[in-house]
Amino acid sequence: MSYGKRAILLILGIGVFLYLYLRSVSSERVEGIRKLINQPEIGDIYKIRYLNPEGNRTVRYFKVARTGQGGIALYRGKMSAWNLSDIFLDDYDTEWLINFSESDLQALMKGKYDKNGMKNASLVEIERKKDRIPANSM
Repeated sequence: MSYGKRAILLILGIGVFLYLYLRSVSSERVEGIRKLINQPEIGDIYKIRYLNPEGNRTVRYFKVARTGQGGIALYRGKMSAWNLSDIFLDDYDTEWLINFSESDLQALMKGKYDKNGMKNASLVEIERKKDRIPANSM
C-alpha cells in the first residue's frame, strides 16, 4: 500500500474516531441534564452558552446557591470564555444571585432564554461533584 493511501486511511480513521467520541460526549451531556435538571442541589455547576450583548458567543459557569419550589438561584461566574473547557471559569461572584424560575429553566433547555444579558442562552451541561456530601445528610 502506498504512502498516500495509508495517510488517507489514517485521516479517515481519526475522523471517524473523533466523530464517535464527540457524539458520545454530547449524548452524555444531554442525559446528565435530563437527570439533574429536576433535582438541583446546592453546588451544582451549570454551563451555559449564550450570545452576549455584543453578539459574541460566550460560555459562563453558574453555581447553584439556593433551591426552592419556584426555581433556583445561581451565583454567576466571574469570567466568561468562548470555550467550554476553560478551568479558570470555576470562580463565582457570591455577591450577585440570578434567579431562574421553572419556565426560565425550560427556556434554557430549549436554547430560548433571553434575560440577564444573555440571548439565545442554552444549557450545555450540569456538573455535580461526585465526592460532595449532600446538603441534607449528617
